[in-house]
Amino acid sequence: MKTFIQILQLHAKMKKISYPPNLIKKDVKLPDVLAGSPTNTTEIFWTCIFTKDNNDELSYYDNCVQYQLLFFINSMAYFYGKPLREQISRKHLLMFQTVNNIFLNIQTKDHLRDIFEKAQRTYLALARFANLVRHKINKEKIDFDLRMEPIDIRSKYAIRLYHGNSVYFFVLTDLVNIIQTAITHSDDMFERALYPKNPYNNVVFTKTNLYNIYFRIKFSFINMPMWIELFYRSGFDIDIFRVENEHRLREEYAKHYVTNGSLICLYGELESMLVRYKRIFRNVNIHPEFPKRELVDIFRPYLFLYVMSIDFIDGSEKKYLSEIILKKKLQEFVAYNENFGRRKISMSYVAITISCPECNATTDASFNPFSLLNREIQRRCVTKVTFNADHPVFTMRDAYESYDKKRIFKPSIPIPSERADISFNRNRSSDDEDSMSTEEAELDFLNQTLDGIIRAATNGDNDTDSAS
Repeated sequence: MKTFIQILQLHAKMKKISYPPNLIKKDVKLPDVLAGSPTNTTEIFWTCIFTKDNNDELSYYDNCVQYQLLFFINSMAYFYGKPLREQISRKHLLMFQTVNNIFLNIQTKDHLRDIFEKAQRTYLALARFANLVRHKINKEKIDFDLRMEPIDIRSKYAIRLYHGNSVYFFVLTDLVNIIQTAITHSDDMFERALYPKNPYNNVVFTKTNLYNIYFRIKFSFINMPMWIELFYRSGFDIDIFRVENEHRLREEYAKHYVTNGSLICLYGELESMLVRYKRIFRNVNIHPEFPKRELVDIFRPYLFLYVMSIDFIDGSEKKYLSEIILKKKLQEFVAYNENFGRRKISMSYVAITISCPECNATTDASFNPFSLLNREIQRRCVTKVTFNADHPVFTMRDAYESYDKKRIFKPSIPIPSERADISFNRNRSSDDEDSMSTEEAELDFLNQTLDGIIRAATNGDNDTDSAS
């Protein structure tokens, strides 16, 4: 800001460069009025501005222009120390208010606007020159990516960053992973969003670096990741980003927790889920020796829905739908295989031959007909213990995409092909038997009806003959 203030006063052709009190440094040459004062206040600043030496040779028009510029400079000083983005926005807002002052004539407004535009062009040119000098003077400290492979700086997927008085080369994919991992970081569903850091010096990236990274990704024909786009819209402010995207971050935390959580934590969540929905699992008996890792892998999509139904934002529709979908999927799971988790012990018969090479088999057999030498004996033994792990196909991707209301109330999952063929054949045979029995019954009814009519007719003729 001090450089811009100096450039602004030089373009206004002021004789002496003045600074507001909170911008004055020891190495800045002060006017005589301020040099001997023990305390530098705003009152002394304006006293120095309006001294007779500074204003005798100025016309009314020039004096008015300089007064407006100095008032603009003094107003900017109140925002010194604020974030850079706020300083820049306040600077343009103050100049907009100055050139739209109804008490200034058009000539003064045009002159103020012209001075501000020249100062802006000069300041930006110096900033670009300083940036070029920094990149030329400072040495390239890192020229390989995180996989220890050399980086081709001419590639559109590489970027050169000036950070911490050194030049670093990065591949855009590495930077995308670094930024997304930092801003979506969580510790077992607890928010721990971090500001992205340079992995080589463990120092946070500046906003200038983040803007350069963002526009490099945008103009390199790479699809902009959602999290980096949202971070950019938040002005690369981690607190604003956390507040504006709380619902997305909660869902991302649930995904990260269920996918990368420890086995002990996920198994505990699984036990609490089974206890909560014990009425659905009342006919399912999971053996205590069932492998924990396999059990967690099978129930991982259900655990995601369970965590969303417990830890998502209260009052949101997604939390309500998560519980509905979870109940429906658990009911389908039980209907698919009620014997899930039970232990199966497979038995086999192994033929064992007892032989003695030192003995003569014929002699032993003739001598003792009940001898077991050189005879095969079938012995029953346990060869393998397995667990019933048959379950319906339900992946993590299905869990992520299951919030479509049209899919929630779809029919249940189909029965496996073998069971379907058996039930279809049974239904078909029973239907055939029913249809055949119905046709035979109709024929019997018609035959009985015709027989009754014929008998009634013959009985009537016999009665008439006897009467005559």
